[in-house]
Amino acid sequence: FGSSRFSASGQKETMCTPPFCEPARHVFGCISLRNGASVVLSLNILYGVSLVILHALLLAESDPVTDGEPSGTSRESDPLQEPQRLLGALGVGVARSLVSIRGYDSWMLELQDLELAWGHELLGTTDSTCLSAGLLYGIVVILMSIGMLYMVSTGHALTSKYAHWFVAIFHIEIILYVLVFIAKAPKLCKAQEVYWPKLAMDCDVLMFTYFERSMVLIAIGSLCTWIFSSFAFFLQQGSGGVAASVGSAGFFNHRPAYNVVSASAPAQNQALGGGYSYHPAISAGGHGAAHYFPRQGSSLVSSNSGRPYYH
Repeated sequence: FGSSRFSASGQKETMCTPPFCEPARHVFGCISLRNGASVVLSLNILYGVSLVILHALLLAESDPVTDGEPSGTSRESDPLQEPQRLLGALGVGVARSLVSIRGYDSWMLELQDLELAWGHELLGTTDSTCLSAGLLYGIVVILMSIGMLYMVSTGHALTSKYAHWFVAIFHIEIILYVLVFIAKAPKLCKAQEVYWPKLAMDCDVLMFTYFERSMVLIAIGSLCTWIFSSFAFFLQQGSGGVAASVGSAGFFNHRPAYNVVSASAPAQNQALGGGYSYHPAISAGGHGAAHYFPRQGSSLVSSNSGRPYYH
């Protein structure tokens, strides 16, 4: 992310990853970045669960005759159909657990299909292949988000390293959503007649509402990415460049040096995370255990209220 520094003119620090702006200090003024990052990861898990359920239901209802497969072809004779049958069985199981939703004709399900699904020959292949890809993508999103949420909530020593990479994952998710939007837009009106009959409306209205909802979701995803990027930025760099560089050996075995903000320090220095340098290993006379989420408000990077930015 680059070091967190202020220029001689007092220019505010900026992140070196999109959105290339000043990092957030708190979420909505009262929520710490650590809790904000946990909320963002929880929302991402919910997004992955929605993808899995939606694609499982659509895959369970997919018709092999209309899926680019001749009507006389036996599914048992093609070994490549076995994974698709297993995924279809998963969709049936999920559907039955949700009040027998298989075959359920609902405008809400069609709307979710329009917004999130990878189906309807979106990738230029058969419908079941597209739906299987969307289902596997949802599973990957869930597993990665759960792992990152565990690290954030427990203060794992590798949180800083993997949070850095997870920022890139959030950007990839937004890019994939935009690509799906671009792929769907030209086929929207024709697909509506076949796949979304309950969303019947004028083509221009359908296109406008789809564009509007997509922009809202992209904006929400960008906001969540900014919050998590700010958390990763402060976690890795500190404030004002304090403990900006920690070697691999020191990272795993020692707590990095940080600044304790004095109550009598000027307000400007407090905003910069200034104060006096405190080294736990030196003060304690030995090496302390690594812990990157201290519980005391005077430790690590503190705001004017004395609370750490990302605690």
